[in-house]
Amino acid sequence: MDVLSLELLTKAARALRPDMEPVMERYIAGYPANREALLRERSAVNWPEALNAPLLLMHGDADDRVDVAEARMLHEKLQALGKQVKYVEYAGGNHALKKHWKEWTDETVAWFTRYRIAA
Repeated sequence: MDVLSLELLTKAARALRPDMEPVMERYIAGYPANREALLRERSAVNWPEALNAPLLLMHGDADDRVDVAEARMLHEKLQALGKQVKYVEYAGGNHALKKHWKEWTDETVAWFTRYRIAA
């Protein structure tokens, strides 16, 4: 794992979302003592080779819950591995992409229409 990824994970867990610390402590065994290692294990940035389904990543550059750099990094790693991935970044978009609801919906419907599995 590169230093940037660990820094972003730690920042997200402590600074950006201090309210999530009790949640993580409750649901992730050993979290307080092994915070960095456990966060590293859970970040797809660290295991992109395991992602084999087509992946649509949509992220707002004004997201205050998840650093947009994480999405960019995952996208770059997936592309380098030749994975089927599309990355859409919304200017001014928050975590919920509320300002971009129509674009988000259209992009999602188009993606699932393209990659739907026959029943």
